[in-house]
Amino acid sequence: MLIICNGMPRSGSTLQYNLAAEALEAAGQAKRVGYLDKLKNTKTVAKLQAMRDSDMVYIMKTHDALLEPEFYTDQVKVLFTHRNKLDIAASLRKKWNRNLDEIRRELCKMAALHAEVEAMEGALIQPYKLLYEEMHICLDQILVHLGIHLTEEDRERILARNSLESMIGRIATHNCKPIVATFGMLLRRLRIDPFTQLHEDHISETKGRDGDWVNHFDKNELFLLNAKLNCSPKDE
Repeated sequence: MLIICNGMPRSGSTLQYNLAAEALEAAGQAKRVGYLDKLKNTKTVAKLQAMRDSDMVYIMKTHDALLEPEFYTDQVKVLFTHRNKLDIAASLRKKWNRNLDEIRRELCKMAALHAEVEAMEGALIQPYKLLYEEMHICLDQILVHLGIHLTEEDRERILARNSLESMIGRIATHNCKPIVATFGMLLRRLRIDPFTQLHEDHISETKGRDGDWVNHFDKNELFLLNAKLNCSPKDE
């Protein structure tokens, strides 16, 4: 079986991935695959098909478009996260210095993916706000979606390990050596924990709070960005 955690960038997909993976691990079922992209590559498709058809349960994270409909048998479960597009836009600008056109293209691509997942039967779609503010509800939804029954002790342990404070501590532990190289910012982003998919600047200085977009776009940019958020097919 294959569990696919997808979602808009900067929308809580890594948290969702870790909640689902730890729930599966507590039930003795999971093997983490980590992040995969270029899913439609022939070799990648073959790899995914092998995981899907295996007796083991594999879990992966991606931001890629969906595969062909026939891939999604009852051996595949999909989870998806989404977030206010202006907050995603601000995060894309802060972390990767994207310009408005790049942000617009990314958001339109994610909006199209969101619509595709909504049209799927049986996908679990979770909003960032719920993951951020009511993580226990999201975990319970994931448990039901994956058919997992945990003890209250295991459930509380998973919630504690994935709290904001705990994640900050895990990032600090993984990235214990400071980087001062010329390309330090790039290297920090590349230095990803392959187990959790967390990286050094994964959590911003706002610690995930929504509404930071007001600090990153002027009125003209907001006007243009809001206009471009109404994605047409040619934008996708």
